[in-house]
Formats: sequence, structure tokens, C-alpha cells
Amino acid sequence: IGFLERDQRILRDMGAKVAFLGVEAPAATEQELQGVMVSSEALQSDSSGDFVWRISNDTVERRPVRTGGARGRDRVLVLEGLAVGDTIVRSSPRPLQAGHAIRTD
Repeated sequence: IGFLERDQRILRDMGAKVAFLGVEAPAATEQELQGVMVSSEALQSDSSGDFVWRISNDTVERRPVRTGGARGRDRVLVLEGLAVGDTIVRSSPRPLQAGHAIRTD
């Protein structure tokens, strides 16, 4: 932040409050506050909708999810279909199918 014209009333090391004009992000709704953030890499889509692969008992299961949209470049808010603490597959070198055994690194 700088001044185009110096004002004699402004002194070195003086504090200032700055506001940037622009589009404000909408406030989070109560429902959004109860969502789960996941990596956008983990979210997949097909003709039946969005889903992630959830790990349960060393196997994967396809878990349909309802998203609340992107949050930044690499995060997606999941509103339904996952719970805090669920483990999901972020990426896999091979296509996954429900019931396949999985090894985590």
C-alpha cells in the first residue's frame, strides 16, 4: 500500500486500516459449516452424479456425495455422503471398483 500524494499528517510507522473493494464472499450457512472438506482430486463424477471412493475394512466403496462447490483451487465442500473421520481415496494409479481390496501408503 502506498500513497500517490504525501499528506503531512501521515507520519512514518503510523498504523492504518485498509479495505479492499471487491466482491465479498457470501457468509457460510449453518449447513456448510457441517460439511467435510476434501481434495478436489478425490471427487469424481459420472452420469449418476458426484462420488468419492471411501475406504472401509481395507476395501473401497463408492460413496455418492452432494457437494457445496469448490473452496479454493484444490478443495471441495461435501455436504452429504461423508462424515468427519472418513478415509477416502485421493488418487489411484488404477481404476477402482467397489469391494476391491486396497493398500494405503
